[in-house]
Amino acid sequence: MENRKERMLPLFIATILYAATSYIIIRYPVPIFIKTYVAGIFIISLSITAVNLWWKISIHSAAVGSIAALVLVLSIKMNSTLLWPLLIVVLGSGLTLSARLKLNAHSPSEVWIGYFFGYAGLGLLMWLI
Repeated sequence: MENRKERMLPLFIATILYAATSYIIIRYPVPIFIKTYVAGIFIISLSITAVNLWWKISIHSAAVGSIAALVLVLSIKMNSTLLWPLLIVVLGSGLTLSARLKLNAHSPSEVWIGYFFGYAGLGLLMWLI
């Protein structure tokens, strides 16, 4: 979807579904890091939907940024290197961001702001639990 307005309905639906998933998963005895991850994805989705009203940012970048933050925070909190998963995530992030730029789907600022939304948003939330 090249036009920012075309993205509103899918973003809105995804945000509603993440909200419902968060509401359901919080009520069950699920490990706290999984609850936090799902709630974090809801917050990121809500943020991206709000920003999309004015500016188009890369949802792909936000997704790989959140996965990178998840692996890094789990690595630190579990006191384990998780070197191979971290290398795979970093390589996948680079490939995803490069692909979005190569396809002219986004500008560099849209890609980096999307990555920051995912990385910082989920990273901070996961770090606080």
